Amino acid sequence: MNINYYEILGIHKDSNEKVINIAYRELVKKYENSNNPDDLEKLKEIDKAYLVLINAEKRAEYNKNGFVIEKNDKDKKNEPPKKKWQNFWYYFKWHTIASTFFIIVLIITIRSCATKINPDLKILFLSSTYISEADINIFQKNISLYVDDYTTNNKVETEINNLPIGGDANNQMTMAYNQKFVAEVSLGEIIFYMCDEKSSAKFLDNNMLSDISNISKNEIAYDGKLIKLSNAKIFEGLSNQFPKELYIGIRLYNEKDLEKDKAKKLKYDRVMEIIKKMQ
Repeated sequence: MNINYYEILGIHKDSNEKVINIAYRELVKKYENSNNPDDLEKLKEIDKAYLVLINAEKRAEYNKNGFVIEKNDKDKKNEPPKKKWQNFWYYFKWHTIASTFFIIVLIITIRSCATKINPDLKILFLSSTYISEADINIFQKNISLYVDDYTTNNKVETEINNLPIGGDANNQMTMAYNQKFVAEVSLGEIIFYMCDEKSSAKFLDNNMLSDISNISKNEIAYDGKLIKLSNAKIFEGLSNQFPKELYIGIRLYNEKDLEKDKAKKLKYDRVMEIIKKMQ
C-alpha cells in the first residue's frame, strides 16, 4: 500500500515549496514535544514525507510511481552542494546564527582588550553642563603637559571621564550619568577628581576628598578639599562653552590603607605631584 505524502502533510498535490515548508513546521511543532509513541511514529512519517516532497527529483519520482527508491550512501555523497546547504540551513539556521553572533562578540571583546588604552592619568570630571568631545580632547592634551610617561610606552596619555550631572534630576540621561558616577566612585580606580563650582557639592557632600591645602599654591576652597585651577595654559584652545572656573581634588584614602597598598600609594603620590605642577 502506497503512502500518500500529501495527505500526511495536509497539502494539495500542486503545493509549492513555501507551502510545504509551512505545513511541515506546523506539524513538527504539534508533535515534537510529545512522549506518545504514536506521535513519535507520526513525526517520522512527517519527516519522510517532507524529505521527499521538498526534493524536486524525489517528488517527481513519487508523483510518477507512487513511491521513491532511496539513494544509497554513495548517491547521497554526490548530492549537489547547493541542496546540501539548503537542508543544513533549514535544520540548523538558528544554531548557526547564534554561534556566529557569539564568535563576533568574542572577537570584538578580544580586540577591545588588546587595543585598550592604559592612560598615565585618569580624571573623573563632573560638570554642570554638557562639554563637547572636541573640548575634552583639547583639555586632555593640555593636562598631559603636566603628566609623565608612567606606563613607559613612550607617550603620555590622559583620559578624562566627563559626567555632566547638572541637568534635570528626572531626566534619563542625568540619572544615567549619576549612576555612572556612583559606579566610578565604588570601583575606586580614579583618584584625581575635577569639577566646576556647581557640581562640587557631589564630591563634598559625600566626604570623598582628601585635604590638599598643604600643596596648594592657589586659592584654597571648601576647607582645603579643592584647589581652584587658574593655570591659563590648561584652558588654552577651549571654546567659550567650557567652564571658566574649575576645581581639582584627590580621593580620600585611609593612610593605613595607602601604607599597605604600594601601587595605590604610588598612584596617590603621582597625582599629588601632578596637582602641584598644574597650579
